[in-house]
Amino acid sequence: MLRLLMFLVGTVLLAAPAWAMDRCVVGSQVYAPNGALVTVTEVSGGACTVTGTYNGVLQDYTYAAWQLKPATDGAIIKDDDRTLNTGTYRCYGNGEYLSIDITIRSDSSYSDGTGARGQLDYYSDGGIEFASGPFKGYEGEALDGYIYLKAPGSQRQIQCR
Repeated sequence: MLRLLMFLVGTVLLAAPAWAMDRCVVGSQVYAPNGALVTVTEVSGGACTVTGTYNGVLQDYTYAAWQLKPATDGAIIKDDDRTLNTGTYRCYGNGEYLSIDITIRSDSSYSDGTGARGQLDYYSDGGIEFASGPFKGYEGEALDGYIYLKAPGSQRQIQCR
């Protein structure tokens, strides 16, 4: 059902700009809107069908070409499920927005929603160590286009997307 819905959205947006179609080439790797690294498997007008791992399951989805980002834009580590992209992530706990944002600036720096900055170390296994700043002491992990955080001494997981 979701695939059909995404296909319909993609076909409505057939008039994709030329720059968007450059990233929609069969066999190329791109980032889906959820941040997952996926492979383009089919192109139909302005719609691109991609295959990738979503929540641990290999699936196909169809997006409008303009919704996809080239795999070379902003990716710090390019791995199917351990990619950490630069940009702002909004954080949620139990499905509720927590009014916490984290902006990944590079593989060694970040800031929170107030602009307070800190240093981080990002490892190829997806681990994130916050060395200083507002998230110092938090445990972090990049997985499936999201950042997962645990506050010091807590078992509660925060999902940032």
